[in-house]
Amino acid sequence: MIDRIVSVYRSNLIINRFFRILSVDVLINASGFILLPVYLKLMTQEEYGLYGYLTSIIAAFALCLNLGLYVSQIKLHSVYEGKERGSMLFSVNALLSVSLCIMLVATYLSGVDYAIVSFMFSHPINYADYRMLVFLSVAISVFSVMVYSYFMASENIALIQLNNLAKLFLINAVVIYFLYSSHSDAVLIRLKYTVEAQLVILIFFGVFLIKEMHPRFRFKIAWRSLKIGIPMMLSAIFAMLYNLSDRFILEKYTGFDTLAIYNLGVTIASVISILMVSFQGVYAPIFFKEKDPAVNFESVKRILKIAIPGFMLIGAGLILASWVMIHANIFNKEYGAVIFLLPFLLISSILQAVTHLYMNFITFFEITYVIFFISVVSNIGNVALNILLIPQYNIYGAAFATVVATAIAFLLSFFYVKRRVRLSVCTPV
Repeated sequence: MIDRIVSVYRSNLIINRFFRILSVDVLINASGFILLPVYLKLMTQEEYGLYGYLTSIIAAFALCLNLGLYVSQIKLHSVYEGKERGSMLFSVNALLSVSLCIMLVATYLSGVDYAIVSFMFSHPINYADYRMLVFLSVAISVFSVMVYSYFMASENIALIQLNNLAKLFLINAVVIYFLYSSHSDAVLIRLKYTVEAQLVILIFFGVFLIKEMHPRFRFKIAWRSLKIGIPMMLSAIFAMLYNLSDRFILEKYTGFDTLAIYNLGVTIASVISILMVSFQGVYAPIFFKEKDPAVNFESVKRILKIAIPGFMLIGAGLILASWVMIHANIFNKEYGAVIFLLPFLLISSILQAVTHLYMNFITFFEITYVIFFISVVSNIGNVALNILLIPQYNIYGAAFATVVATAIAFLLSFFYVKRRVRLSVCTPV
């Protein structure tokens, strides 16, 4: 019986591919967790808080400036074949390249970024020293997502694994070496060498995407990709409220030391998100190939019956491991409050992971404007709760607000998708 069960799991395409990626991601997650004490020792609590906040801002702006075209690339990859697919890849990435260049150059020359930093930070930072690195980091992040989404869409598991391993070993090895050997601004050092390592990785793996392009710009494809992507971009703008409002208000009321504790909690809880990204890398291409949304809906239900208990066990393990590391003084005692913060952040991460699976349906129906409306409702609620709760309850208020916002997003997406799938059974898409 056991042999039969193992045989079924080995023959299951989704499970087989997932565990091929998971084998690498377990190493990445474990290494990230193990390396946390190293970074906490090599950076002061204030530097760790500032770096986490700065990289959150970079990630949020990179997601917006991507124009949502990474979603278009994944969706349209299964629509076109041969040279048409190559033209699609070229059109989408050429459109993104020109748009991003215009936006970044305009921002740099106008100095708008100084106004943004002035608004985002109450405490003084050496932004002039970080400025060029911030711009480079945003651009690299945008195109790294496009390359990774191409690997997902083309179901190239080997390149996904290799890409993840390169990020793990090259970035961490370079950054830790220079942090250890230098005694200057740790934020500047970590940002600089992270950008340089990411650029090397992007150039190497970007070649695989470029080789698949057919250099013919198709306006019809570009327009279709924008129709899918722009609502995703608008939802990303509102997602910035979710991703940054907690840190923004915490920085105003507490400072970088307290923000460092919150960043540590978010980093630990992100293990759940990373696992879901791994699963999406396997599942999304298979999901979009299936033309019957009702079949996909039942598939997602079966997946969640296994995933949710699994995520809960992982969350409990992360809390226990964090407690052990703090009491063994592997994490500094100053980070002790993270233990009480983690349950909220882990619940939020689980809700986000589940919501991502249902968001696939909205992309499938090419009605991504729905994601925008869901983002508006949930993120406005998140900002309102952060404003109300953080001044009184500090990091715990921020964590509770995040749980409520992610719960709203999940409920809205679930009930909308359930209704839309039911209608599609009566009226085929």
